Amino acid sequence: MIPFTPVLAGLLDFAIASSILVVMMVWYGIVPTPNIIFLPLLLLLMILTASGIGMWLSALAIQYRDVKHAMQFVVQLLMYAAPVVWPVSLIPEKYRLLYGLYPMAGVIEGFRSSIIGVRPMPWDLILMGTASSLLIAISGALYFRRMEKVFADVA
Repeated sequence: MIPFTPVLAGLLDFAIASSILVVMMVWYGIVPTPNIIFLPLLLLLMILTASGIGMWLSALAIQYRDVKHAMQFVVQLLMYAAPVVWPVSLIPEKYRLLYGLYPMAGVIEGFRSSIIGVRPMPWDLILMGTASSLLIAISGALYFRRMEKVFADVA
């Protein structure tokens, strides 16, 4: 349960931010698109990715103490790689599927598409992100489970 604690805390932050977004959408008269039904799928992908990365990093941080210091740098790098303040349309078409391996690219663009509807749903990014998200989550769970036996010895 320990690797899932930050994910649950992040979900609480996400719920608060989403409620503020709903209030702002009502205030400005923005109506969500019918693609809003895909929001639970995108949320599940986000949780799956965060859980997988959390399991990987928590198991690595217990065994290798320096991982804790490197995590801040890596998280910041991944934030800049996410299409939050810039659209995915800036990525050349030939690299789009490769960029889709970053699970948050499809999730963020999917949120944008399902809530605001300025672009069609990015199914190519979502499918690639789903594959990499499943890989991260499964491998993270397996690695965490394997390393769990030595946690008491190392810590």
